Amino acid sequence: MREIGKKGIRNETKMTREHPVELSFEKIGEGIPIILLHGYPLNRTIWKGVIPFLQDISNVVLPDLRGHGNSPVPEGEYSMETMAADVTALMDTLKIEKAIIVGHSMGGYVSFALARYFPGRLMGLGLIATQATPDTPERFKARMETIQEVKKKGAGVVSTSMINRLTPDRKLDAELGRIMEGATTQGLIGTLHGIAKREDATPWLASTQVPTMILSGKMDAIIPREKAQEMADHIPLSWWIEIPEGGHMPMMEDPQITGIALRSLVLKVIAD
Repeated sequence: MREIGKKGIRNETKMTREHPVELSFEKIGEGIPIILLHGYPLNRTIWKGVIPFLQDISNVVLPDLRGHGNSPVPEGEYSMETMAADVTALMDTLKIEKAIIVGHSMGGYVSFALARYFPGRLMGLGLIATQATPDTPERFKARMETIQEVKKKGAGVVSTSMINRLTPDRKLDAELGRIMEGATTQGLIGTLHGIAKREDATPWLASTQVPTMILSGKMDAIIPREKAQEMADHIPLSWWIEIPEGGHMPMMEDPQITGIALRSLVLKVIAD
């Protein structure tokens, strides 16, 4: 069964952390809830290749995070905590008390915020091509410079600069380009501020007490593989899977391995 949320209509209204936005979403399948959070500056369609591996055992929820896809584009900065609150509000709407939360890249940062501030809502965690550490001073500066570039030249500068770094698989360029074409200036700026100012999750990773699957691509040009090892070292109930030829987009580069890895997470949660 596929359900598409109708509430996430783009707008430019000003929202606060106390007033989560209503995310656009799809809901597919029946079973244990698993929520897949995409990275920046993408949308929920990146997950389409892994759905066949999950929909027979899972209620797969695919939101567009604020400022992305068909979800609202509010003014201001999008902190990871605010984005996590958006996700928990969606869970409330769908009457989901607890779910497996899976985050890709920026979606991983949102997952960390959710795990820290809403720990009672998690029954499992998936961390894909992401990291627990914050931006270095150099990376923070680069994000601030990108914000100025977006303000001057528009949203297109991000897709132009990112596409070659997302994956070594050039066959995915056209699809990724189409996805990133949907980005807006405000969506990019709000998200970049939030990513740049995110907390260091490392100090409290050891308190994460749910099954956690970590997946990375050995060829990832954005997040070094050592970051996956660091997370695996800190999270008690974790295991790490590496795709030798994978880059930053494993769910698109190798949906079979990624789908099987996600299925193993679901089955682990069910078994526990």
